[in-house]
Amino acid sequence: KQETVPVYQAGSHILLLSQKDYAVSAEGGTIAVELRSNVSYTVRQPQQPWIEALATRSASTHTLRYRIQPNDTYDSRTAQIVFTDADPRR
Repeated sequence: KQETVPVYQAGSHILLLSQKDYAVSAEGGTIAVELRSNVSYTVRQPQQPWIEALATRSASTHTLRYRIQPNDTYDSRTAQIVFTDADPRR
């Protein structure tokens, strides 16, 4: 039998999400996106009326909260929130 332990090493410029997928029920809810970064970053929020960025009251500037509105349709929906290093040269 064999076991494997994956090892990941970040570079000197870190931009890591603690979780990359969020499943929200049809009733909606709030998600907290936790980001570890030692660089300035930008956030490109999807142009979807059902996702709303919330003001963060937390002491952490790297926890961004979003309210996901209820889905009253029969169709599932998806969107992406993109975090990018603010310096395009890195």
